Amino acid sequence: LHIKCGDQSPVKQENGENTLYELLSSTTTGVKFRNDVDDLGDINPYNFIYVYNGGGVATGDINNDGLPDIFLTGNQVKSVLYLNLSAFKFKDITAAAGIDDGKGWTTGVCMVDINGDGFLDIYICKSGPEKTENRSNLLFINNGDLTFSEEGKAYNLGDAGSSTHANFFDFDNDGDLDVYILNHPEDFSKTSDIRFQMSADADSASSDKLMENVGSKFIDVTQSLGLDYTNSYGLSVCVSDVNNDGWLDIYVANDFFRPDYYYINQNGERFVEGNTTHFNKNALYSMGSDFSDVNNDGAMDLFVADMDPEGHFRRKNNDIILTMDFYKEQENIIQFKQFSRNMLQIQNPDGTFSELGEFAGVARTDWSWSSLFFDGDNDGWKDLLVTNGTKKDLHDIDYMNLKFGNSDLYKVKFRHDAQDLIENMPSIKMMNYAFKNKGGAQFDQVMEAWGLDQMINSQGAAYADLNNDGFLDLILNNADTVAFIYKNKGAEQPEPGNYLKIKLWGEQRNSSGLGSKIHLYAGGKYQMQELSNARGFQSSSEPLVHFGVGNADIIDSVRIEWLGGKHEVLYEVSTNQLLDVYQKSAILLTHPDQNKIETRTYFRKRQFPTNELFIHKESDFYDFKRDKLIPHQLSKEGPKIAVSDVNGDGRDDFLVGGAAGQSCRLYTQNKAGRFDLSKDQSFEEHEMYEDMGILFFDANGDGKPDLYITSGSNEFEANSPLLQDRLYMNTGNGKFIFQEDLLPKMITSSSVVIAADFDGDKDLDLFVGGRLIPGEYPRPPRSYLLRNDEGKYTDVTHELAPELEKIGMVTDALWTDIDGDEKVDLVIVGEWLPICIFKNSNGKFVNITEDAGLAGSNGWWYSIKQGDFDNDGDMDFIVGNFGLNSILKCSAEEPVSIYAADFDDNGSLDPIMFHYLMGKEATFVGRDLFCKQMPKYFNRFNTYRSFAESGINEIFTDKQLSSAMKLSAQIFASCYVENLGKGRFKITPLLIEAQTAPIYGITVLDFNKDDRLDVFLCGNSYSNFYEEGNLDAFRGLLLKGNGNGGFTPLLYDKSGISINKDAKSVVQISSASSHALNLLVGSNNDSLLIYELNEQ
Repeated sequence: LHIKCGDQSPVKQENGENTLYELLSSTTTGVKFRNDVDDLGDINPYNFIYVYNGGGVATGDINNDGLPDIFLTGNQVKSVLYLNLSAFKFKDITAAAGIDDGKGWTTGVCMVDINGDGFLDIYICKSGPEKTENRSNLLFINNGDLTFSEEGKAYNLGDAGSSTHANFFDFDNDGDLDVYILNHPEDFSKTSDIRFQMSADADSASSDKLMENVGSKFIDVTQSLGLDYTNSYGLSVCVSDVNNDGWLDIYVANDFFRPDYYYINQNGERFVEGNTTHFNKNALYSMGSDFSDVNNDGAMDLFVADMDPEGHFRRKNNDIILTMDFYKEQENIIQFKQFSRNMLQIQNPDGTFSELGEFAGVARTDWSWSSLFFDGDNDGWKDLLVTNGTKKDLHDIDYMNLKFGNSDLYKVKFRHDAQDLIENMPSIKMMNYAFKNKGGAQFDQVMEAWGLDQMINSQGAAYADLNNDGFLDLILNNADTVAFIYKNKGAEQPEPGNYLKIKLWGEQRNSSGLGSKIHLYAGGKYQMQELSNARGFQSSSEPLVHFGVGNADIIDSVRIEWLGGKHEVLYEVSTNQLLDVYQKSAILLTHPDQNKIETRTYFRKRQFPTNELFIHKESDFYDFKRDKLIPHQLSKEGPKIAVSDVNGDGRDDFLVGGAAGQSCRLYTQNKAGRFDLSKDQSFEEHEMYEDMGILFFDANGDGKPDLYITSGSNEFEANSPLLQDRLYMNTGNGKFIFQEDLLPKMITSSSVVIAADFDGDKDLDLFVGGRLIPGEYPRPPRSYLLRNDEGKYTDVTHELAPELEKIGMVTDALWTDIDGDEKVDLVIVGEWLPICIFKNSNGKFVNITEDAGLAGSNGWWYSIKQGDFDNDGDMDFIVGNFGLNSILKCSAEEPVSIYAADFDDNGSLDPIMFHYLMGKEATFVGRDLFCKQMPKYFNRFNTYRSFAESGINEIFTDKQLSSAMKLSAQIFASCYVENLGKGRFKITPLLIEAQTAPIYGITVLDFNKDDRLDVFLCGNSYSNFYEEGNLDAFRGLLLKGNGNGGFTPLLYDKSGISINKDAKSVVQISSASSHALNLLVGSNNDSLLIYELNEQ
């Protein structure tokens, strides 16, 4: 078996001279601008932490000669305007154009036609610890003759706050451009204080502003439109009509501990903040951001950059150390989750977003600034550029500890102290990141292949087709180095991709058509772009729409949606041209929704039909407080659900398990299809147990379903009597009585129970899977084969299958006949386990996993269901795994491994997990957690660098490793396991739509009655390691089977199912009133959901 899980190694170019991009010399281009920063003078990182944020880039055609020009901002040096002379030759015309950005600290820049005269103007932002008069933003109005006049105050845009950037857009659809100005407070001394970020004492001077264009000037409408003045340190703002309602929305990416803002436009009359209702998490130190339709599904997606390093050394030596208490306090105070890594937010059909940065391979690009989507190779998919780097390494932990200890970094009072600190601070230059879109939401690193692998610290970035060859060139503003111009050599490739460029000519004062959406259809493929002003970080790219279309020669149609409702469709459009499109030619759709087709989904969400809704309520036990090094919590894996007709009335009833301190609940269905809570049951006396596996089965042969509940969780002591399983006998009419003497003593935290007649004596025997030993992860617990001896159960594991006794951390299992010999065999999955096959042979169970072709299938498997998905007469499996949207990636060559032993000789088990980062094996946790678990290692690793430089063989001796328990995982993808016959199996990863989170719930059905088995999956994990955050990108997935083992994914817009919860189980239940199939979903610490199959 060999399955790669999430291979995101960089794509290398065989011939270095044949890269996609060529870095042109400043001598060739004439662009000699350098953003040199003096950080040893009056402005330094201890009185202005943004001293290393760098400058911006703007591109656009200022003289309408068809060639895009370049503007570069300098923080302390003069900003420069370059006129494009063609053939990559540029001329500095700053002085001749009358542009002088004056004193003060210059940050972002936009090229935008503010007054609607058809010429691009230039808006420059100012910041820094300067006097107010030196912080006024500047507006240079284009006079149409290559000269500009500064009119910031005349337009009321000379904002004197500390501005990072601005974004011009028409929020009220009145035909002119309004602006969002991104400001931040001057005081950086409390940026690490979450409570400071939540204070309400912000003033307008230091806050963001929304300014409305009212003709001759702009007025502040921030508060009147529902946006509050804030204490936020915004680093980028991007706009998009995210929800396709024809009105532009706003996303603000905030640095430090303030969540980002997502302002949803309410028809131009006000904005509603929707971050917490549409996003599950944000970046912690949000930096550059960009909207784009990443997967070509017609919905805008979002990338927000942060500053987490990719490799092991910098992650352990430079990563920001945030404690478990910090994350809990953050959630309690802000009531939202933030994590220091890039966020790729992919929009779901229901308008929410799933964060897929890890899955896409773009989560970690170190100290990042600009993020910019563009089609670099004209293949029809948006690629991604992320600039990064900082002049001084402010996050070198050893240096900070050496110089400051626990004191405040931002209270350095004396200039000579600051100068000494800065001069000795570590410096590093890094490579920018370039990612090629592989055709959806996954990317390959292509820095070397594309020739973008220079070691440099870059901040602002923009693109433009500088030589009009149809390929996008790149312009980067670098720190203390000449600005870079990268020529795109795509036109010189043997088979260059075709393109279409579109220049929009708007009516009224939005002359560039900003905010318009362009839909392109070519050869059965679809793309959509939206024209916006500010992109990435402190930058703006030329206001043209550029489509790469691969080998398409003719575009079937181009549909333009202008702000305000006008539409135009062009047919049979030739490629490789610049297409001028005029708003005056478009028509207004008086009923824009009239052509929308209402599609009926397969399922619909119902209000739960009961008067006493069950809500699963977890205890406050937090696994990580006791078990510091486990990769995820183990006490929050319920609830499970079981369905049966418990009272013999012919209707489906169900039981849902409770958490510790909460009894399970039995609901019986009445004739109206509603569910009544069945009370006065003996299991109500066992509310202190944590219910895990639930099974209705006939234990005593009387024809009535009895009830087995396994007891589990990690919150009890290993020998707690609350880990004993329970058996309840059905006395008739759905009344259950606890029978204590029918089970052997089984003090095991167990997960699953399944029934079959494995000994052929006509009664039902059991397998019970052990999940864990509390406090001793990952030591294997006991699992059990229980033989039914006239209604009493005997543990026969050692007799029939001794290997099963401690097979591992079992999560799920099923009985099946794998080879058609009419004997039930046992299939087991679990954490760190392969998919295990135990064949029933002569009354005993033999492990044939290796012979079955499943050796090396070790993963973190959570669920398994069976069905004949290829219609060949035998049982195949769908198996839910950990998923691919995590920092943990694994393969046969680079597994995730764990070593467990008492490494520090203190009598407790120390589970140390390792994984690979950039080809090097690394500890999962950092120095602090590692040494807190084993304090004697503080002396050995007395610096963060020493720990970061140590591999597994430097941390532990050969003797320690050889005596430790070692487990590994080679596959984290959820899979389809095909039965090849004769006891052999083949594993194939499921579609990528099924890989974005752990899969806990699986049910097999034929929802469309085509005699081909379908599958529904649900999952997520809100118990993941707190530094990495919840695995919550999954919304449930309906897989339509084709009868040959293949599946088609049906998302919410077709399935009607969207589950943004910590879903742990799903079962099918029939409605007594409609006789329709229903899916019943149980979620941890949440209420039940029910979805009913619509008649088709």
